[in-house]
Amino acid sequence: MARATATEDLLVWQMVEDNFEELVALIAGLPRTLTHNDFYWANLVVTRDRTAAMMVDYDLLGQGYAYVDVRNFCSSLELEAAAAFRNSYGATSEAEKLVDRVAAPLVTLHEACARSTFPAWAKGSRRILTTELKQRVEDLLVSTRKSLEGNSIRA
Repeated sequence: MARATATEDLLVWQMVEDNFEELVALIAGLPRTLTHNDFYWANLVVTRDRTAAMMVDYDLLGQGYAYVDVRNFCSSLELEAAAAFRNSYGATSEAEKLVDRVAAPLVTLHEACARSTFPAWAKGSRRILTTELKQRVEDLLVSTRKSLEGNSIRA
């Protein structure tokens, strides 16, 4: 990915490589649950009186991390609606959020780099790679290490 994104000189790649096993263990240690994996407003059917709703389009249904579904769904909502949804959904793990802030842009870049032309939908992840990802990795590792010392990561 570093070569494909012309970012070989970024320190974040060395940081990920140096801490790869710890990062993989963090992901593996997160609780998994049944997830929709395509949890967007366009897959939501709401009754006319707005008292009930149901998700549709279950072709990506599988095991995953609750925070990813919540993030995907809330990303398409206005702030007030997203806050109401999060309140109704319930708490998600702060550990999941920290891992997702690192993993999501890397997964997006991995998918983008596998294509013959770098897609426009991945440009935001490339920007995160060049501006924020190193700090996100550091934050994740610091939080995890504090958690192991007895301070738990909580939502």
